[in-house]
Amino acid sequence: MRRLADRVLVLDNGNLVAVGTPQELADALQTRVTLKLFVAEPHRAAAAVVLRQHGFAPSLNGSALCVPVPCDRKVEPLCLLAQAGIAVTDFELGEGSGVA
Repeated sequence: MRRLADRVLVLDNGNLVAVGTPQELADALQTRVTLKLFVAEPHRAAAAVVLRQHGFAPSLNGSALCVPVPCDRKVEPLCLLAQAGIAVTDFELGEGSGVA
């Protein structure tokens, strides 16, 4: 069985930069990515509504919806739109907005 510390200190060049439980530090460092979803014009507004109803913050960028998502939830927006009957014609995964 693997044992973890109750509390972790993170040092950078000898300077204390973070203190917390392993879970607190993992949560704080969870990065986000931007999912760029291509949806046909007549369905973009409905797609944005569905995503907002589930806690996402999509924005329109040209012909795509850009959705910042935590790394562990990348597929969720695609599933939500499929369940709503909204076809995603293509998608791209890009750099995110940094730390969640």
